[in-house]
Amino acid sequence: MPPLLLCLGQVWCFQGFEAQELDTVVSRVAEGQRLIVECHYNYWDYSATPKTWCQLRDEKCFPLVSTSYTSDRYQNKVTSGRATIEDDTGNAIVTITMEKLQVQDSGVYWCARYYLPSTMYPLKTIKLDVSKVMYHLLLFTGLFNLGLFFFVRSVICIVVAPWTSTSLC
Repeated sequence: MPPLLLCLGQVWCFQGFEAQELDTVVSRVAEGQRLIVECHYNYWDYSATPKTWCQLRDEKCFPLVSTSYTSDRYQNKVTSGRATIEDDTGNAIVTITMEKLQVQDSGVYWCARYYLPSTMYPLKTIKLDVSKVMYHLLLFTGLFNLGLFFFVRSVICIVVAPWTSTSLC
């Protein structure tokens, strides 16, 4: 099957996760960012099946947003709150977008085939870990003597994320 594409924010994308059923992808995201998940499915078997993005709690998955059939057409793009699901049936890809992530969004999610009223078969499992953005602003100021002249030099360092040692210095 094609690989899963996982995009965080607007610049970080990870491709290459094998798209086998029940794979779990762990995603660490800073609060306020966006999560984009692509889930591939078998076109011939499931292109006419509604899809859902649901959150797993107490061994049950609660739908946050789902595609659906109305009396006259398939609603393949639906937004509910901060979550959007779009089913590209031509390419057999479901794209999930969650905007403005918050710490309380942390948890386990399924991108799944959805059979009403409550039967779901996961296409992909995502373990989402949303952390507070911790920007540390460090200001170093020094007085330097160059013969007859003195000057002040300041250096600003920014530590970007709590789970990495990344810094801009």
